[in-house]
Amino acid sequence: MRNRSCCLRAAALYLPPSVLAATRAAPAEERGHGAPRRRTPLQAARALLGSVSIEPILFFYNFQFYAVSVIKENLKLDRFCRISLGRPEGECARINDGDHEALQVEVQRLDSVFLFYEKVVSTVVPILLMSFIASWSDRRGRKVPLVMSFAGTALYLLLYLLEALFPSWPPEVLLGAAFLNSVGGGWVMVFMASYSYMADKTHSRSRTFRMTVMNSVMHLGDPCGTAAGAWLFAAGGFVCVYSFSLLLITVCIVWTVLAIRDRAPSGDTPSGDAPKDPEADAVSPWNPRNVVDLVRVCFRRRPGRGRLYLVLLMTFMLGIISCTPHNLYLWSRRVFLWDETSYSSYTAVAQLVEISVMLASAPLARRLGLHDCTLGAASTLLVFVKLLTLGLLTSTSQWWVMYLFVVFPVALPAVADRGMISKLCDPEEVGRIFSMLAILEILWPLVDSALYTVVYSSTIAFYPSFEHLVGAAFALYVFSGFLAVRFMMHEDGKEVTRHPAEGDVEKCEKSDAGQKC
Repeated sequence: MRNRSCCLRAAALYLPPSVLAATRAAPAEERGHGAPRRRTPLQAARALLGSVSIEPILFFYNFQFYAVSVIKENLKLDRFCRISLGRPEGECARINDGDHEALQVEVQRLDSVFLFYEKVVSTVVPILLMSFIASWSDRRGRKVPLVMSFAGTALYLLLYLLEALFPSWPPEVLLGAAFLNSVGGGWVMVFMASYSYMADKTHSRSRTFRMTVMNSVMHLGDPCGTAAGAWLFAAGGFVCVYSFSLLLITVCIVWTVLAIRDRAPSGDTPSGDAPKDPEADAVSPWNPRNVVDLVRVCFRRRPGRGRLYLVLLMTFMLGIISCTPHNLYLWSRRVFLWDETSYSSYTAVAQLVEISVMLASAPLARRLGLHDCTLGAASTLLVFVKLLTLGLLTSTSQWWVMYLFVVFPVALPAVADRGMISKLCDPEEVGRIFSMLAILEILWPLVDSALYTVVYSSTIAFYPSFEHLVGAAFALYVFSGFLAVRFMMHEDGKEVTRHPAEGDVEKCEKSDAGQKC
């Protein structure tokens, strides 16, 4: 009996309330002899695995992303050196040996400027997509946005593969790859759809925990992809890496089509006899009413300081973006003289340790009942300490300091922020709120990249670590903001553990088995 209760509690962390309600509401006659049938650990494990659907998809998505992340920089640096600057191939191959410092600085400046224009090219289409598809996805589900984004990534990888097959092509061709990726919405569409999907499937009491697990599984693909990318590059060059990544993104598309179960079209109105919301007529994702609805929902008046909290939390996400190292690979090449093997080894170790820490901290934070703002403030403080320290590194002999901070869960502030946002809005508004957040995450890098491009290009010759001090300033803002929101909520007496619109668990238990609670 004790084992059964433990299994049920474990399953309750992952199963949607409707599934648990259907299980509890099963007639006694079906359970046998009028007594509840004991659930074996194997049955609980099967139920747990049955609730897992989007996590493997996100794992493969990040796997392919990081498999090409370092390699694509090498491809661009090679093209800048050989095509743009007209240097011989042998000299470009020895750019990181310490004897070609002037050439390294010149090439990295070209790459830094290219990154800025790449972000500009990949901005316009995702903004339009997120503006129109947000309201539609709240009513129709998250499968179509996910497939669209994966298809755009497939086109992106295809063009990089062609660039690798034709070495004489200029690096400017890769701007077209960025545009093709934006046609599907890019990674922001994946984040919007996946976090909205998780908010649809979980109760607010376990939502931050589930989002942390989803985020950890997704980022488990980071070290795997980084290590695999370096190995594939050594074995078969650029063509091998991009071919393998293209295969993985194809798997993501197929898995999404087969595994993701969208809500019913009438999800806004559980009962077919209930009065229909006039806004539900906007069934087309391209209906202009969707854009108006997106803005109205995000900035409408809410009880108490609800609107203020949402706006502040959105700005915290922008600060989290800015306190993420922007040119870490280029910086490590410049300060530590690392190559792709050294950087890949560090990244793999850092990501594996960070994921382990996140998985360990998620149930601990849930058991302690930590507020999302408290969790966000604590983890952001660690990010601030890390960036402040990196900003003081100037010598190649200080490379070991990088490994001191691998235990810091730098992805936890974003998870806490998204979890808090999902609890402040109505369940049927989650997709629109996350879409507005995604639009801000698209627009902000234009300012952010311009800032870091100027900072890194201006200081690379004499103090390349200065950009980390800029990131530390943003981390300090996010840390202070989380604390301020926490104190304001405490002052208002508003402890957000679950949203009233979700209803009590008892209501879910009384609902039909097919209804999503």
